[in-house]
Amino acid sequence: MVSLAIIGIGLLIMVGVMLMSGGRRRERQAVQLVVGDDSTEVIQLLGSPPNRCEVSSLSHLGNQFPAQTPRPTVEDETARLRRGTATRWVYPRGEGCVPGNGATEIGLDAAGKVLWIVPARDKQPLVYGAAPT
Repeated sequence: MVSLAIIGIGLLIMVGVMLMSGGRRRERQAVQLVVGDDSTEVIQLLGSPPNRCEVSSLSHLGNQFPAQTPRPTVEDETARLRRGTATRWVYPRGEGCVPGNGATEIGLDAAGKVLWIVPARDKQPLVYGAAPT
């Protein structure tokens, strides 16, 4: 009985390690994406998006901006990104459209180009292009 318990615990640990390493791999691949990349490049790096989501208000991006970004800038840029975003892709599978800690989220414009990226929610800041001048 004790042997079965030890084997079961070992299997659970192995599954946990595999799931955690998959998240780190996805995070490393997401960092390779660049604003302006085509959606086909996203699929090549991260696979088909498990969650294709509506745009929403994008207010959840407010705390994903780089540290020390002034609040007025955050509000202005969030509004600009909202206007330009046609769809959001959220990884991994099972995450749904409300990204959790460590999730990768990508905003695409109407042409299918990457407009913004959160490589790993609450771990790496939002990456986005500057407003046109």
